[in-house]
Amino acid sequence: MGERKAVTGQLARHYLTLNPAATRREIHALTDALATEVTRKYFPVKPYRGLSVTGTPHEATTPPTRAS
Repeated sequence: MGERKAVTGQLARHYLTLNPAATRREIHALTDALATEVTRKYFPVKPYRGLSVTGTPHEATTPPTRAS
């Protein structure tokens, strides 16, 4: 049981360090880089121009608003 509490404590500390908005930005940057690399290699005639969809306008750092 003591090991379970230790792991739970480690996960709780790690959770506090997470930043959903930064993670989302990193995922988009990596996806963009991957798409650029794939299209450069397999479709050299038409270069990749970036993602056409930006996602939702509300990031995790946007404070919630109250509906009236």
